[in-house]
Amino acid sequence: MQFKVMAMVALLGVALTFSLRSSAGDILPGSPVGCMGTSTADHIQEIGVFRVTNAEAGLAAAQAIVADAKAYNNAIITHSIFQDLTDSTVLVQHITWCSLDAVKDAFIHSEGFPHMPEMMALMSESLYFGYIKN
Repeated sequence: MQFKVMAMVALLGVALTFSLRSSAGDILPGSPVGCMGTSTADHIQEIGVFRVTNAEAGLAAAQAIVADAKAYNNAIITHSIFQDLTDSTVLVQHITWCSLDAVKDAFIHSEGFPHMPEMMALMSESLYFGYIKN
């Protein structure tokens, strides 16, 4: 289902406005195994805004990276990928992690994720990438 949402991403003094189309986010039931003992106060929001050379392949690769991360430490609580309606090559990825430790661990090992080379090859520009604590 396609719908238009005006979203303001105002992070670290940088404001970007996008018209977005929801692509494929999911919510895992219960608390992921990698998150035992964490509370919502521990959650970390990851926001990535990037441009890809091929919109369809970029969406698929972004979803595959989330699957790789879930397989690695099962610490992702929710994720969403959005696509700009005026420039389909601009993607926004939002991931909720259960803790900063889980994020750090996955980030350190992310170069070994099976779909990372494909994603890096498709990414032509990183517009914003950061972590925000709840």
